[in-house]
Amino acid sequence: MEAHREGFSVNDYGISGLLRLDKICSEYEANWSPNHSLANFQNFLLAHSSPASPEYIDLFCELAQIDIERRWRQLADSVNQYGLARPCAPSVSIREMPRYHHYLELMNLGNGDMVGDSLAKAKDLLAKCELRARCQFGDVPHPAEYGLAAETMNLDKFLPIVSIDDAGGNQCETRFFSPLEVGRQGVHEPDSERLYWNGNKLKLICSTLADKSISRQQLTIRIIAGRQIQLENLSQNRWFLVGRETLVAPQSAVALQLPVIVDLDSLKIRFRRPMYE
Repeated sequence: MEAHREGFSVNDYGISGLLRLDKICSEYEANWSPNHSLANFQNFLLAHSSPASPEYIDLFCELAQIDIERRWRQLADSVNQYGLARPCAPSVSIREMPRYHHYLELMNLGNGDMVGDSLAKAKDLLAKCELRARCQFGDVPHPAEYGLAAETMNLDKFLPIVSIDDAGGNQCETRFFSPLEVGRQGVHEPDSERLYWNGNKLKLICSTLADKSISRQQLTIRIIAGRQIQLENLSQNRWFLVGRETLVAPQSAVALQLPVIVDLDSLKIRFRRPMYE
């Protein structure tokens, strides 16, 4: 967690001030609990600072980033320890996770001249922190959800990997955000890209327009809590095999631990987490 400390500058607070703020953050980390609510977060913040204090914004941002990362890490540990509830669907706890804008609502900055700049700074830091935490421990959303460009976020080390082997021995591999749709090329989709972002969804084009053995919308892939994958069969009439023995019926879904191998006739599609784990 020490990476969070880069939010404090010795030029702003001096050595003694820097040590005091670092001690506050270390205390919060040491006493953090999955049972802590946003009210606990706010009470701790206000016990050590106030909106009128010069360090308030920096301390708020550091503590909020610690809280966000810890919550998503705890969620991943919990889901991967106890598994997913059935029927297969994203965990209720994922849907109920506090989001960065909930923290922003707790800032209590009043109407000072610096409110706009302070809020913009906090929003940028917390949005990026939440995106990184979700990519590492959660559902791996596309940065566009946060109004961010993927190429500016340096998220590759967190992204799951998909590779495709075809009958001709050809292979391609790429990293992806979730959810990911898998299917053959659509009428207006490019034939030069395997991974295609049309502005609101990501699609893995696994076969050509002429290949009728694969549906245009065959699968939807969702990453759940970092290491589990939900595979939804979108086809009206096609079954597919996952691993050696799991058959997925049309219009149904399964949740499995990564890595996962899906067989679609002449194609073998592998999903796995990045090697950094």
